[in-house]
Amino acid sequence: MTETLFYVCLDTLATSEEIFMLYLCTAAFCRRCEKKALEVLPYIVMVILTCVLTWIVPLGTLKVILTAAVFFILQRLILKEAWYKLIGLYSLYLILLVLNDVISLILTATAFGHTSRIYGDIVVNIWPYYLIKLGMLFGIIFCLYKIFQDYAYEMQSKDAAVLFLYSIFTYAVTYISIGRGFFSGNVNWFDSTIATCCALFGCLLLLMFLYLKNSSYLKHQRETAQQKVRELEAIHAYYEQKLKDEERVRAIYHDFKNHLLILQGEKKGSEPLQEMTEYLQKQISDFENYQRTGNPFLDTIISDKAKKANEQGIDFSAVIQFESGSFLAPLDISTIFGNAIDNALEASMTLPQDQRLITIKAGRIHDMLVIVFKNHVLPEKNQGTDTGKKDLFLHGFGLKNIRQAVEAYDGQMTVSQDQSAFILKIVIPIP
Repeated sequence: MTETLFYVCLDTLATSEEIFMLYLCTAAFCRRCEKKALEVLPYIVMVILTCVLTWIVPLGTLKVILTAAVFFILQRLILKEAWYKLIGLYSLYLILLVLNDVISLILTATAFGHTSRIYGDIVVNIWPYYLIKLGMLFGIIFCLYKIFQDYAYEMQSKDAAVLFLYSIFTYAVTYISIGRGFFSGNVNWFDSTIATCCALFGCLLLLMFLYLKNSSYLKHQRETAQQKVRELEAIHAYYEQKLKDEERVRAIYHDFKNHLLILQGEKKGSEPLQEMTEYLQKQISDFENYQRTGNPFLDTIISDKAKKANEQGIDFSAVIQFESGSFLAPLDISTIFGNAIDNALEASMTLPQDQRLITIKAGRIHDMLVIVFKNHVLPEKNQGTDTGKKDLFLHGFGLKNIRQAVEAYDGQMTVSQDQSAFILKIVIPIP
């Protein structure tokens, strides 16, 4: 009884380590469950089920099929992931499992001359096998952790198909070549070599496959991010040049206005001159309403957007005291205000003329810089999840860009929407 308990404990420990390896594979390719208790439930069930099917109701190879089916059902219910992802990650887990078993059996046979013994009515592995297996599992888990630590690639259906087919091939070759011989205590070195090569090269091939997929994905992300930065730098350069131009215009604005007043006063009887004077006054009227926020760079952005809103028949209201926002880099100011207002302008264009309204408020509240954007939207329109823009590259980063810029200053961004208004609120601590 004591010896039986000893073997059960060893097998349970090894099974727990195997299931933890399955957890790492799942975490790399699937979304995380918000409830921790539900997240660990499938793995606890897997450990219990595997031990039961090993020691109480031995099923042999059928154990693999049954435990896989239970895993798929539980994870499908809890994570609601696509079937192909679950099949792909379980296939990878199965190949790693086969690799670990094969190498552990070979090392045990080399050191002790046999791998198993008859215990009662069943064949069990000798205890040194479990110790070798535990050490091997620890090494595999460590490698998986390093490989999947920064894994970002999302598995596709064709990737899952490759993993599944190769896992079936590896398991079949291993079982035929080595399984029966080892578990009966009769080691066939030629067959074990074939099985080892199949499992080892299969594992290395698949890990290399996933590594290259991830590297390609990360490279694409970097290139996209670099192009996004170039777009933002171009916008920044545009506003900087516009700021310089407007500074030059404002330098002559007051003198020009005084000259017009003199002409208007001296030549009241001349209708052509009077019409020309009124026309010129109308042309410079925009500078009467020039936005002043306390930040010259933001002045230019707000004035430019206000002009666009006016051209599109959108009521635009901005109450901004941005002296406390001088710690923000001009590029980040452009990212936050430019993207937020562009989204608001686009949403406003879907509304009737009398409902088009954009309001912006910004200022210091205690030690926080608070910025609030609000615009009317159609009830079914949700800017928080879909900007509705066709040019995904230029506009798809919108809120993501804003969030990245805000989080760079340890700030927070929240998005909310009721039946008629979309609200974007930003809170940034002032250093």
